[in-house]
Amino acid sequence: MVRNALWVKLRRKGIKGKLLQAIIMATAILGLNSQNQDRKQTTRKDVAKLSNGIKQGSVLSPILFVIFVDDLLDELNERDERETEPLPGLMFMDDLAVIGCSTATIERSHKIIMNWCAKWEATINPTKLEILQKNMSQQAKQFTNKHGLDAKETIKKHLKYLGITTNAHAGTPQGWKHHAEARGKKMMTAFYLAGRRGMQWNNASAGTGLRLFDRIFTKIGLYGGEIWDHEPSQTKKLDKQQAKIIKISLQLHPNTPTQWALWETNTLPSAIAIDVAKARAWRACKIKQREGTPTPPNVIKLTQQALDRLGYRKAKWIDTDLTDFPNKEKWNEMVTKWGQEAATTSFEDWWDSKSNDKDRTTGPDLMLIKPRWGDTQEFIKHFKKQISGCQMSMFLKARANSVGLKADATIRGKDGVAHHLKMCRCCNKAEETLAHVLLSCEEHAEERTPIRKAIHSLPSQQRNQWLKYKNDRQILNHILKGTSPLITKTAMRSLEKMLEKITAYTQDEQTMA
Repeated sequence: MVRNALWVKLRRKGIKGKLLQAIIMATAILGLNSQNQDRKQTTRKDVAKLSNGIKQGSVLSPILFVIFVDDLLDELNERDERETEPLPGLMFMDDLAVIGCSTATIERSHKIIMNWCAKWEATINPTKLEILQKNMSQQAKQFTNKHGLDAKETIKKHLKYLGITTNAHAGTPQGWKHHAEARGKKMMTAFYLAGRRGMQWNNASAGTGLRLFDRIFTKIGLYGGEIWDHEPSQTKKLDKQQAKIIKISLQLHPNTPTQWALWETNTLPSAIAIDVAKARAWRACKIKQREGTPTPPNVIKLTQQALDRLGYRKAKWIDTDLTDFPNKEKWNEMVTKWGQEAATTSFEDWWDSKSNDKDRTTGPDLMLIKPRWGDTQEFIKHFKKQISGCQMSMFLKARANSVGLKADATIRGKDGVAHHLKMCRCCNKAEETLAHVLLSCEEHAEERTPIRKAIHSLPSQQRNQWLKYKNDRQILNHILKGTSPLITKTAMRSLEKMLEKITAYTQDEQTMA
């Protein structure tokens, strides 16, 4: 960018006098700072030496650049009477996209852009020029040959613009396949990068892991959901990738069902999360329409379809021209509630279908408890000052039946596992289940003592309630529900010690063998 050209454009925008001089001096000083010069020693001669460019990272640079390129879109949209086809252009900072229905249109756009560059002494990186075409491949090759471009490098089957990977079939659900793959890959890359930069998931608290997942990884994976016309196969793959992150960060067993992992962590299935994003965008689209700003019909259609799937188009006011909109906060609150209700229905349907499934390696039979929406967040909030991060992670693993006990682990393997392979490694008298280890095994009597003391320390009414439970399975059920934070906290501490003891037994057996 030639600075003299920038000053001309600023004057055209009405920026003159002292304000213009201040911008010129500020731009020069910022440029000198990048060359390790002292701003206090800046003179007008120094200013004169800096004729090109603006400081990267400066708060002034974005607005100055926008002003500099503002007239380019105006020139693209200008056409004489002989031209029947407009030259629509989209621009965000230095990312320019030109849309045309013919090679002649693209040729004309290219000519306008190059003339503009010559006029204002601007340059374009030819390696950043990409052409996405639906048909007319030969014409596109003719264009690249004419301008000395490499057709293989310039003509793309898939094009990334502002983080959205699109192709010639972007108007159909199949056209979003590559975007879904790209977002999933980017999400997993960000997760593994966090690990390489020092995030130790085995030592992190469950709350920290879930906050990172909710605020970073899911946002990356579902980027562009407002316009994403997806297929079920695309969102199912994203669900599996999200569940994989959850299972690694919380140290859950790899065979933990995807649906359970999402539900336990209050994560909306990808398809529902995308519909929620569209439903939120619906309000903005309707407001734009009311203000007279044209909105693409396909965007309106996508948002309305999302409301249909969420089940709330039946509200009469949604299909009318509104004069009284809910405010943004209220609308988002409503949409969030609809998404949770849709997720609840989806999870209940999955749970019921799997409960009748004979395959015990993937269904609810693996789980020791059926979670409710919001359970985990409530526990994390409640236990924040009462339970450590490791104990919280242990609590979630116990709810998922994935603490590494023999009887529970064999369920995830093949059917017909020999009975002796499920026996407790400490007492060898019963199957090594969580209920047995935590509440019955004689070898863990010492580690279990704090649990019994905690029960007897409860107020009389609560204590009597706990003493009424008839068997270990009932007691375990209430521990995993978090009925009494004190009991749950104590039980998780004891479980940690019991698992350490089991590990020691295993190592001794291996040494003797």
